[in-house]
Amino acid sequence: MPVNSPWTEERTAKLKQLHAAGLSCAMIAADIGGVTRNAVISKIHRLGLAGDSKVYTRQWRKLPRAVKRRTLKQRRADDRLKMRARRTPETKPLPPRPQPVDLVKPESKRLTLAELHAGMCKYIEDDFPPWTYCGHMAVEGSSWCSYHRSIVFSAPVTRKQATTYFDNLTGAWR
Repeated sequence: MPVNSPWTEERTAKLKQLHAAGLSCAMIAADIGGVTRNAVISKIHRLGLAGDSKVYTRQWRKLPRAVKRRTLKQRRADDRLKMRARRTPETKPLPPRPQPVDLVKPESKRLTLAELHAGMCKYIEDDFPPWTYCGHMAVEGSSWCSYHRSIVFSAPVTRKQATTYFDNLTGAWR
C-alpha cells in the first residue's frame, strides 16, 4: 500500500464488515472517518465487492403490491371521489330566477329589425325567425326598456353558486 493511503488493513476489514451488513457508502464513510463516500465506492469496486451488496438493490421493488406507490391515474381517481364527496352535501337547487316584481310587462309592439330606431327596446320576443322586438322606449344609455333591462341584468352570482348550479345541471357524472 502507498504510504499516503487512508486504507489501512483495519479500515479495509471494517469496510468489508460494514458493506456486508448492508450499510450505504455514506454511512460507511462516516463510520470509518477520514474518507469520502466516493472513496468508499472506489475501494468497494477495487476489492470486487460491488455486485454482492444489498445497497445496490432497489428495496421498494421488493415490497408487496399493495404497499407500492399508487399510479397517477389512481391518485386522480381518488381525488375526484374526494371532491365529489366534498360537494355532495352542499348541493342544493338554486332558487328560481326572480322575476321583476314592481314592473308590469309591456305589450310588445312586435317590430322587425328594419323598424327599430335609436332609443327603442331591442329585446327579442320570439325564439325562432322571423324575430320581433319589443319596441318600447329604452332606458337612457341602454338598449332595453326598464322591464326587459331587469330581466337581462341580474344580480352577480358568486363562484360557489355558479358551481352548484352547473353541478345540478350536469348531474353526478363528475
